[in-house]
Amino acid sequence: MAITAATRTDIIELVVLATNGAPGVTLLNDLSAAYYSGTTLAGIAATLTESASFKAKYPPFATSEEFAAEFLDDVVPGISAEAKAVGVSTIAGLLNSGSTKAEVLLASADFLSNTATTDADFGTYAALFQNRAAVAEYHTITLELDTGLTTALTGVTSDAATLTAAKAAFAAGYKSIAEQAAVDKAATDAAAAKAAADAKASADAKAAADAKAAADAK
Repeated sequence: MAITAATRTDIIELVVLATNGAPGVTLLNDLSAAYYSGTTLAGIAATLTESASFKAKYPPFATSEEFAAEFLDDVVPGISAEAKAVGVSTIAGLLNSGSTKAEVLLASADFLSNTATTDADFGTYAALFQNRAAVAEYHTITLELDTGLTTALTGVTSDAATLTAAKAAFAAGYKSIAEQAAVDKAATDAAAAKAAADAKASADAKAAADAKAAADAK
């Protein structure tokens, strides 16, 4: 099957949910090749959920409820306890009735990518997911990066400004908004420390000069 830009975005969205990071060129090439060879999006979701990294984060020995709780914490962080309880019940019910984690991944990506950011209940989470997916796409498609995969989405929130900030950070050679912020803070702190040291040196010099002048005047 020929891959389109829309399908490529769908694949990236699945990776974002499965890894909490950007795919990078290598993984996206592999998944795109699989799609081109006939693997469906459902098959790609299955590939992701069978990966060692996914199983390390969401171990097979976890109960359906435990998986659902951790998955929701990653996908919709900050969700209310009431809404989380409903989500855990829904996901666990699907898994316990025979659905796979790949199907949960696929359904979650479809829901979050198609939910309006103005939705009263899930708009904030949809915006978070859509911003994270957009950053992952910029990282891998526009800049063709294959490094900083797990840090690429750090600092990206439901605020559109973080999408712009992440793109600027990548373009400047940083791995994430957080890394750029840390470097900027270190530079600011160093400048402040130098200014304080210079001020103290100037004050000490003036005090010494004043003391000398007073002594000479006696």
